Amino acid sequence: MTAVSCPASCCPARYHNLQVGGRSKVVLGQRFELIGSRAPDPGQASVAFVTGLFSTSRGKYAIMLAKTCATIARAFNHAFPCPFYPGGTGSLTDETPMIRALQSIAYVAVAALMLCLVALGSLLASPAAEAQTTREQVIAFLGEVETQIERIATAQGRFMQISDAGQIVRGDIYISRPGRMRFDYDDPSPALLVADGRFIGTYNTKDETSAHRQISQTPLKFLLNKDPDLANGVKVLKIERVAESVLVTMQDRRNANQGQLILVLDTQTLELRAWQVIDDKGERTTVRLESMAYGVPLPDALFQRPGF
Repeated sequence: MTAVSCPASCCPARYHNLQVGGRSKVVLGQRFELIGSRAPDPGQASVAFVTGLFSTSRGKYAIMLAKTCATIARAFNHAFPCPFYPGGTGSLTDETPMIRALQSIAYVAVAALMLCLVALGSLLASPAAEAQTTREQVIAFLGEVETQIERIATAQGRFMQISDAGQIVRGDIYISRPGRMRFDYDDPSPALLVADGRFIGTYNTKDETSAHRQISQTPLKFLLNKDPDLANGVKVLKIERVAESVLVTMQDRRNANQGQLILVLDTQTLELRAWQVIDDKGERTTVRLESMAYGVPLPDALFQRPGF
């Protein structure tokens, strides 16, 4: 995959030049990936091959330094011709001892300068220096995502749910943060899902059966918690751009077996468009939000368990 420039409208301007990747270099506007670590933690983060406008790759540094050293060498050869340098016009016999001494000093100085430039370039191009700069941008980006989630006090709208097998169901969704959510599935589905602040229950209104799990044991806790704390409380695995959306993949940094949550955000506003839950069995469920209204009054009765 090659780096592709990001259109000015794709995402917040301060993140356009943020580049992270594996072996290929790609732009946050196209793909942004943190590998195997909690990126915002300066002591533990492991960001692979970070690049950007402010920290170029090793290859670019090598070319830049080679050109600089060659220019300096040519300038000194012009001032102090040396028989051993290509294009040199001097000889070992037509120069006085003083000239030869000045030549020696000049070339030693050039060699020392070249070594210093190479050392400086290696330091600036090192993964540690590049990762440190990019990690600050990661923290800033996640902070904006947190703010956007925290703004969702209440919400009401429609949803489309897609199972791993491709089955599609629709219904009404109600959200009251922190901790509460309700999915009313359209007929003929008898399903109902209610998060009451502590537990998430799935109910079959036809058979009057149910199953419950604590919210804290599911990936939805990152969305329903009062404080999402994406910069410290979770392990962010990946941030990537797909079409007009930014996807943020996360999991519990202590309990990876609880599954993963992928937030799907609008590239321009970071508004929540959808999410995907990957459970502990690896099954993926996608919930797409439609016709959402925010800040609407919702009765507490919506988030109470059914009476069976």
